[in-house]
Amino acid sequence: MEIKLSDLIKNMVDSGSNTLDAGNLGLSTIPEEILELGDIIEVLYLTKSYPDSESQEGKWFSSKQPYGEAKTNIISSVSPNIKKLRNLKKLSIQVALATDVLNFLDMLPSLEELTIIPDKNYFDTKEVTEKKVDFSFLGSPKNLKKLWIQAIGIEDLHSLATLEKLEYLNCAGSPVTNLDGIATLKNLKEIQTCKYLQNVN
Repeated sequence: MEIKLSDLIKNMVDSGSNTLDAGNLGLSTIPEEILELGDIIEVLYLTKSYPDSESQEGKWFSSKQPYGEAKTNIISSVSPNIKKLRNLKKLSIQVALATDVLNFLDMLPSLEELTIIPDKNYFDTKEVTEKKVDFSFLGSPKNLKKLWIQAIGIEDLHSLATLEKLEYLNCAGSPVTNLDGIATLKNLKEIQTCKYLQNVN
């Protein structure tokens, strides 16, 4: 049975929930139906899985929507109307990394938790360099407390230096070689990389 976004939204609104799981719907953009939810929505999952932010063991949940490879969301464009989601606190999104699709993050003033899953695993940093991926967008959501950016091919964390409220960072699978770029983040307590788990005092 095919899952319709309109039914998911209706169920969310009717139940009084502030959370929408729209994973595995084959989306290439964030539909206006979602953006029109405005202040109602606080949590938006657009990925086939997303982290349990309360777990100490790094658990992930699977989307409640049936998974099929053809239905994977890969967001490559976002309307400026994303600014309507003023109360959005948690976002999990799978994107075409070699685009400027994530430049909207500064339009989400309430965002506290962000998970970015790339369209593929960028373990080869040469490929990321060739596609000229600009990671400066990562520094724009100023109220961010938790960030998951596994396998996006980032080496230099200086773009995160403005995230003064950041408490948790997971960049596992990305070739981060040092933590110089985030050395001034006083609230950062936990970092996970592909090589080690380190507590920052």
